[in-house]
Amino acid sequence: MSHRLRRVLATTAVSALALGGAVLPSAASAADLSCDNPAAVQTAVVSAQAAVSAARADVKAANRPLGKAVATKRHAAKVELRQSRTELRALRAKAKTAPLATRKALIQQMRQERRDIAHARNLLTEKRALLAQIKAERRAAHVELKAARAALAQLEALQASCS
Repeated sequence: MSHRLRRVLATTAVSALALGGAVLPSAASAADLSCDNPAAVQTAVVSAQAAVSAARADVKAANRPLGKAVATKRHAAKVELRQSRTELRALRAKAKTAPLATRKALIQQMRQERRDIAHARNLLTEKRALLAQIKAERRAAHVELKAARAALAQLEALQASCS
């Protein structure tokens, strides 16, 4: 598994945990509320409504167009490719006039630049990782919205039973 793919998966997992944790405290506090304190119930309902609004905004933000995201990634890969090629040309020029001791290090750097160029040309793995990240963000946003709605429904039911 490539380093970037692992980083994307780890970032997605952490953001999913963070999003899920953002909803859980309001759901846990619903069990602690009672009809004895209607102001606290009203405050919890208002905060749950705000959480639903925030979750809706997250869903909307996660539904960014895939084509634009891929085009942006492709543009970044082309820029990286140009930089790597320029660096490779500079290393070749240095290696021609460098003494033998430093030439080995320059050859090693040139090999690394060639690997970078090959990786930048392979946009397919980048595209797969990007699509996986976007889909995971969408799923996490929908899960957050569902949990926020459930917490709001629970609080509204509590509020209705208290009335």
